[in-house]
Amino acid sequence: MPDKPLISLIYFSTDGIWGQIFDIFSSLLVLFILFSSLMTVTGTGDKMIRLASYLGGRSRGGAAKIAVIASAFIGSVTGSAVTNVAMTGTLTIPMMKRLGYKKEVAAAIEATASSGGQITPPMMGAGLFLMAEFLNIEISRMMLIVLVPALLFYLGVLFSVHFESSRNNIGALPENELPARSEVMNFSTWGPILVPFVVLVAVIAAGQPAGIAILASTAVLLVLYLAESRSWRDLTDRTRALGQLGSVAGRSIAMLGTLCAAAGILIGVIGMVGLGIKFGDAVLSLANNNLFAALVLSGFVVMIIGMGMPTTAAYVLASSVILTAFLKLGIPELSAHMFIFYFATLSAITPPVCAAVFVAAGIAESKVVPTAIQTMRFAGIKYVLPFLFVFRPELLLSGDLVNTSFIFGCAALATVAFSGAFSRYLTQELNLVWSAMLVVSGLLLLSGNLLAITLGLGIFVAIAALPKLLPGRSGSKL
Repeated sequence: MPDKPLISLIYFSTDGIWGQIFDIFSSLLVLFILFSSLMTVTGTGDKMIRLASYLGGRSRGGAAKIAVIASAFIGSVTGSAVTNVAMTGTLTIPMMKRLGYKKEVAAAIEATASSGGQITPPMMGAGLFLMAEFLNIEISRMMLIVLVPALLFYLGVLFSVHFESSRNNIGALPENELPARSEVMNFSTWGPILVPFVVLVAVIAAGQPAGIAILASTAVLLVLYLAESRSWRDLTDRTRALGQLGSVAGRSIAMLGTLCAAAGILIGVIGMVGLGIKFGDAVLSLANNNLFAALVLSGFVVMIIGMGMPTTAAYVLASSVILTAFLKLGIPELSAHMFIFYFATLSAITPPVCAAVFVAAGIAESKVVPTAIQTMRFAGIKYVLPFLFVFRPELLLSGDLVNTSFIFGCAALATVAFSGAFSRYLTQELNLVWSAMLVVSGLLLLSGNLLAITLGLGIFVAIAALPKLLPGRSGSKL
C-alpha cells in the first residue's frame, strides 16, 4: 500500500475510482447502455418517432407535439438531451419550420422536449436507478415518485406548445405526412416499444434486482427484433446488423466509464479535504440561513457543475458538493436529491453552456442566444419544479392520497397558468399585465393556503373567461 494518501485514496480504496459510482456503473449502467444501444441498432428509435407522429400530429401544432412525445420516448432511454436532439431534431425541427414556427422557436421546443426524457420513468436515462441506490428506495417506488413531476413537466410543455400554436395560428400536420393507422397499430411498430418497458416494470414489481429487469428487457427486445424476420435472408441481415451493437455500446461504455471513474476521484478528493462540508457552510453563510436563497444559490451551482456534462455525472458530482448544505437546512433527502437532479438536467438548456440548445440551433440554423431564451421560456415549469420538491414534498408522494391529489391538482392548474403567462396566450392573446396576473395566479395556487388558492383559481378563471365577458374583444389582445 503506497504511503502517499492521495494515491492510496484514488487507486487502492473504495473512496476513489473503485467507489460506489464505479460499482453502480459496472453492475448496472453497463446493462442500461447495452439496452439503449440495442434500441438504436434495431431501429426502435425510428418506430418511436412514427408512433409520436401518429399520436400528436393531428392536433394543433402537431409537429411540435410530435417533438415532445418522441423526446419523452427516446430521452428516457438515452439519458442525454444532446443525443435526443440529434436523433429527433433532424426530423421535427424542419417539420416545425415548414408549418410556420420561427426557427428559434422550433429549435427551442425540441431542446426543451429533449431535456424532459431524462426525468421520464421508467428509466430516466439511468438516473432513476442511481437515485434509488443512493436513497435505498425500491425501484418500483422510485418510478412512482418521479412520475408525478414528469407529468407536470410535460403538461407544461404541451400547453406551452398549444398556446404558441394558437397564438400563431399553426395547425396540424397534413394527412399525407402522417403514418397510417394500420402501420402504427401493427405489432411490429408498437411491440418493440411497449413490450420491453412492460417487462422491465413487471420484473421490478416482482421484486427482482434492476440489473435482472434490464437484462430481461434487452432479451425481449432482441427476440422481437429477430422474430420480425420475413425470410432466412432477412434473418441473416438482421443478425449481421447486430454486429454494430459492439461499437455503438462500446463507445458509450468507454465514455460513461471514464466519467464515472473521474467522478469517483473527485468525490473522494472532495471527501478527503472536506470540501462538501465547507461548501455547505459557505452556502448557508451567503444565504444567511434563508432556505429560498440557499436553494437559488445551490441551483446555480448545480447548473455550473453540469455545464457540458451528461446528466448522470453532473448529478453525482453536484450531490457530493451540495447535499451537505441541504441536510443542514433540514431538507428531506429525497427532496434534496430530486432538486439536484432536476437542476443537473437544466444545465443542458441553460446558457451559457447549453449543449442541447447548441445542437438544436445548428439543425434549425438559428442564433444560439435567442434560441436559448425561447428554450427557457418553454421550459419555465422545469425551473419551478425543484423548488416544489422542497416546499411541496407531497408531489413526491410524501403525504396521504387525498392531500397529494389536491396539491397535484393545484400544481397542474398552476402549470397551465405559467404556460399561458410565458406564451402570453390563454383563451386569446394577452398583454404583459394579464400575463403577469397569470403568474400571480400560479404562485397563489402553489401557496398551500386555502384562501390564496381560491383567489388564484378566481384570477385564472376570470382571465380565461374574459373573451366571453367582453363581447367584441374576441381575437384582440387583452
